[in-house]
Amino acid sequence: MRKMSTKIKVNFRSIITYILFAICLLGCNTVYSTSATTDYRFPELTAILLLLLVVMNIKRLSVKVIKKWSLVFIPYYLWNLIIIFCSVSSDKVISYVVKFLVFVPFLALIILNDAKTKKKNIWKIALKFENVVYVYAIITLIMWTLVCILKIFPATGEIVADWGGEKRYPLYLGVLTTRQTQEFMGIVWTRNQGFFAEGPMYNLVLVIAVCIEAFIAPLTPKTGKYIWNGMDLRKIAIFVITDISTFTITGMILLVAIAAFKYCLMPSKSVLRGVIKWTGAIAVLIISMTIANNLFLIKADTGSWEVRFDDFLAGYKAWRDSIWFGNGYDTMESITRHMSSKRFYNMGYSSGLFSILAQGGIALLANYIIGFLGYIRYSIKIHRYELVSMLIIIIMILITSIFHYTFIMMIFLAYGYALLANRSIK
Repeated sequence: MRKMSTKIKVNFRSIITYILFAICLLGCNTVYSTSATTDYRFPELTAILLLLLVVMNIKRLSVKVIKKWSLVFIPYYLWNLIIIFCSVSSDKVISYVVKFLVFVPFLALIILNDAKTKKKNIWKIALKFENVVYVYAIITLIMWTLVCILKIFPATGEIVADWGGEKRYPLYLGVLTTRQTQEFMGIVWTRNQGFFAEGPMYNLVLVIAVCIEAFIAPLTPKTGKYIWNGMDLRKIAIFVITDISTFTITGMILLVAIAAFKYCLMPSKSVLRGVIKWTGAIAVLIISMTIANNLFLIKADTGSWEVRFDDFLAGYKAWRDSIWFGNGYDTMESITRHMSSKRFYNMGYSSGLFSILAQGGIALLANYIIGFLGYIRYSIKIHRYELVSMLIIIIMILITSIFHYTFIMMIFLAYGYALLANRSIK
């Protein structure tokens, strides 16, 4: 008798990619990336893993791919060297180089290389990131239920994070913290903030994951029991339920906006039906924003709305001091000196857009705008506007949240530049 042997094929590229994105998640304004006691070296770890992926892909790289990449990134490198010279201090150089000169260009190279393979699945990198968020969302939803609803799981540790000042966060198996509460329907709920510094940070990650499933997944046709309009309903359900558990007003608005865009993108049998759909979607958005505004006004009694408005104003004033190259990459001094004296109790900041402008000026903002153009060009080319819808959501998050220097944002930019570089992507 022949001996039966089972061969297990291990895809090391996929494993490294998943580890890379797990670290990207950990580096996105979590209690670990903002730790006041320990430097976890997320930028360095991210750079090492990404360069390892590049090495793994070297044999598959073609001259054509490298040429396409070079046409976009040689000017990009020259432009960013100017930014470093004018806007980046010596203690911030490593951070800037890792994110803008290593992560964005080399991840774009891997994406371009995926586009020229036999399957030509340019979106598999984005879908892997979504899978990481999906697994983590399931874990946090279970832990949040055990800790905050059933109250049967005790804290297993504590960490001190610097987020608007040093704060102590209880930890549950290292995957969940519970520092924030929110009153809803007369009940005080503990917010599901995962291991993030606050609920809104977790919310933006979940919203981005919903965007990927709603707008990118349909570009890679698949079938199955739980697939509807190109979306996996199981993933959508987990993301939405988890996002609701963060009790974030902006999250609810963004989910409504995603649903409205998705509805409008569905094929219409007539022009009239298309007009009715868009009119209805706009009406829903207006109603939801009105409700959200009323909720913001309620929160204004606690000063949160006043602080958010002051953030925009302080950022604008700081940008006005140095329009072209800003006041220094990833430095808050130029913004804080314009903040109202009334908010000594809360020196955090909430607008990524004005942070970019205040710290790097129009020069740094150009990095983002050019990346955004990649999505617009691609959507126009294929006559599908899912990516434009996603872009609008990302810009909304960029205006109202701090994630502009995170690796999650860098993933988004890398895709934009890859789409610009490869004119043959379908």
